[in-house]
Amino acid sequence: MNERPKNVSKGRRFEFWHEYPGTYTLAALWVVVYVAMVTCQYAGWKPKPDPRSFAGMGPMGIGVVSGETGQIFGSWNSAQILSGQIWRAVTATFIHFNLIHIVLNVFGLIQLGRLIEEWYGPRLLFGVLIFVGFAGNMIAALARPVVGTPNIYTLTTSSGGGSTIVFGLIGLVAVVGKRSRSRMGRYLYNQMIMLLAVNFFIGLTIPQMDNYAHAGGAIAGAILGRLHHAILGWHDNRPRWCALVAIAALAAVGGGAYGQYWVSKVEQDLIAADRHKVQLIDIGSEIPDFRDRYVKRTVLGLQGAQIIRPRGRFRLPGSNDLLLPIPDEIIDNNRMALLADTNRMTAKVYAANDPQVTETWKGILAEARLAYSRPPSRDELGAFLERLGAFEQSLKTAIEVTEQRFEATASRLILWRMPWFNIVWTELGPKLKSQVAPAGFPRVVPPGGNPAIDRSARLPAAKPRMVPRPEVPPSKGGDEVF
Repeated sequence: MNERPKNVSKGRRFEFWHEYPGTYTLAALWVVVYVAMVTCQYAGWKPKPDPRSFAGMGPMGIGVVSGETGQIFGSWNSAQILSGQIWRAVTATFIHFNLIHIVLNVFGLIQLGRLIEEWYGPRLLFGVLIFVGFAGNMIAALARPVVGTPNIYTLTTSSGGGSTIVFGLIGLVAVVGKRSRSRMGRYLYNQMIMLLAVNFFIGLTIPQMDNYAHAGGAIAGAILGRLHHAILGWHDNRPRWCALVAIAALAAVGGGAYGQYWVSKVEQDLIAADRHKVQLIDIGSEIPDFRDRYVKRTVLGLQGAQIIRPRGRFRLPGSNDLLLPIPDEIIDNNRMALLADTNRMTAKVYAANDPQVTETWKGILAEARLAYSRPPSRDELGAFLERLGAFEQSLKTAIEVTEQRFEATASRLILWRMPWFNIVWTELGPKLKSQVAPAGFPRVVPPGGNPAIDRSARLPAAKPRMVPRPEVPPSKGGDEVF
């Protein structure tokens, strides 16, 4: 009876994973992150994306992830990279915006990653992939506002995807094949150049394709292709160096994930401060109408009649002034309007949840409810206006405190200032000042600006008007942009 040899490997269905652990591990991480993004977005993510915004996308709309969700998970834009959030250049390689996006990138990674893993081994491969993704996204972030149109859309257009790494592998294989001077090398070189050319023309026709990130990845891969023989030498003769490269790559991914978690918490505080400021400004916009209702309630109660003076050039002294009783309908309408304003402002005050503002409002609330039951006297009107002035002052103080908290929280997002970043900002500054930012975009305060002098975002004297944030059109430019 034939017995099974003891040295036969068990679980051969996963043998491909043992042959290319680096390639398939990174591909699996991409899939896990994409599934987590879709799950968070469609199973309770707040705010949920509007499915109507994805209508008309065709196959690109299958399993689509919104740009807001991508930002939370670590996609990048030039403004964020230039302000110091460079870890997004790493985390963005794990972000994919729809099912076709991740399928194509995983397919390209498996096809090229296995070839390069045979050259360098899994440890060096992982370092190569992370370096190519980081360097490619950094090149794209710097090139997009300089080469492209310098406006607010260019700086705030989000991008993400593993195609930066895929194009980096294409550039690496192309350079290695070109320098090998062999028949197979020429074949690889021709195939990679054809892939680059085809994808470049596709990127010109599909707005969601980010050609800047593709070109940045190809450049980073070409640089590593020039170092091909040195990297092979490390793989053959310096296993400890290979281990250090893998550890450094893992540290970069872990640091990027932690940095994104940290900045997401700071951004939530920033959003909360901005929302609180908007609530306080909205309360302040209700004060003039509320004051008028109360004053009218007092005047109608004290006067009791309305004076009607007929128009005309000739009037007999004291004979044509008519005193008519004020209709009950006018009094009741004003009383109900005062009640509605009181209830609306009370709800807004308690929703803002500011202790000082709430405490000041309680005295006004008692007087407003008393005025609903009977008309106030002249003395009560004076006391009410004095209390309302104190309430308005407390609102202004709360808004100033909220602005200071907003600016202090926003300054935490600027981690450091790099000279070469500052050079880019210096060149972009005059160009951006000439661009008129559309209504609804927040005012950008430069680092080091004096909030005590620059008060353009303070509570305006006139009644503020809420302007919705406009939709940002996609830019030309795989990595998908939103």
